[in-house]
Amino acid sequence: AALTALALAAMALVLRPGVEVEPEVARRVAYIRGHLAAWRLGWMVWMAAAIALTGFYAWWGARARNGRLALLAVLAAGVGLAFDLVGESLYAAWLPELANEDFEVMQRLGTLLTSAGANTLYTAAGVALTLATPGLGRAERAVAWTAWAAGAALTVAGVLDHATGMAAASGVLFPAVVLLCLLVGRRLR
Repeated sequence: AALTALALAAMALVLRPGVEVEPEVARRVAYIRGHLAAWRLGWMVWMAAAIALTGFYAWWGARARNGRLALLAVLAAGVGLAFDLVGESLYAAWLPELANEDFEVMQRLGTLLTSAGANTLYTAAGVALTLATPGLGRAERAVAWTAWAAGAALTVAGVLDHATGMAAASGVLFPAVVLLCLLVGRRLR
């Protein structure tokens, strides 16, 4: 929960001017190059949050009633983590080195890996874990289904390259994931 909240803060305070919500590529490039250390640190926070989420899914899966479904969920999250780490590494390491035309291509690839690939797998894993855990209460289920709906919206927006949609879906998804980690953690402890 804490790492996801920190990643969300990093996006809002550090990374936002370098991502697709800034429509002008040249401004994104200039921002990243002018704030390189903060840019890279921000993506390292996102990588840590992705690792922590996968660990949380494994912890949750070990407590789920349907062990096979939970194992599939954790495997899906692990593959999602690989997509996320590759995509975020592209953002952190490669984007600052590229000219505008190559920058756009690499940023799009990173978005497909993170918002479409990783997010799809994390969302599917979350749905599977929710279904594999019938002991969740109303609050946990409401937050979970809110998160998974926002995750699906983020996937669609990522595939369609819709920056406003990605921002809006992320604005629902990540706070819901923070809350879900706290609620499920308390419920299953």
